[in-house]
Amino acid sequence: MHNIFKVERLVDRVRSSTLLDDRRDACRALKALSRKFRIEVGAQGMDALCQVLEMDRRDCEIVGYALDTLCNIMSPESFEDEGECYKWIRETVRLWDTH
Repeated sequence: MHNIFKVERLVDRVRSSTLLDDRRDACRALKALSRKFRIEVGAQGMDALCQVLEMDRRDCEIVGYALDTLCNIMSPESFEDEGECYKWIRETVRLWDTH
């Protein structure tokens, strides 16, 4: 539950911070969390990450963090640091898609 609130706070910083450095730091942290908590980051952060691509497109560093995070969220592959529950969900969805 703690990680859900952490993701929520980071997404809020990406959306509402007036300082580019603060938004960049929040994006970097979301990228780090996106491998292990991709569902939480994807559900809460997708709009904010798209906002970064639109509003901060001149800053290559923050755009890179946003793109890497989106790639992690949407990757069909499982990550080593991803929990067993997420791997089970991904495999179940994959099986549904094949039927």
